[in-house]
Amino acid sequence: MNDQGLQHMRLRVGVLLLVLLNGLFFVWQQGLLQAWGIGPASVQEPQRLQQQIKPDNVQLETARSPEPPPTSPSGTHP
Repeated sequence: MNDQGLQHMRLRVGVLLLVLLNGLFFVWQQGLLQAWGIGPASVQEPQRLQQQIKPDNVQLETARSPEPPPTSPSGTHP
């Protein structure tokens, strides 16, 4: 095997390794390995829910279109 063929094979193996590691990281991040005890720690902040003040009073309003700028009287120029 010549030097160029060896470099080409190393590049293919490197790319394949990166794709496999990327797939493994995705599976781990999504928590699909939790059945085997492998996975990211779940982040929960129950204290934030307890600190909310009257969350039922929050009301969503639709955005209003902006008012057009006032027009200057005709005939006057700044």
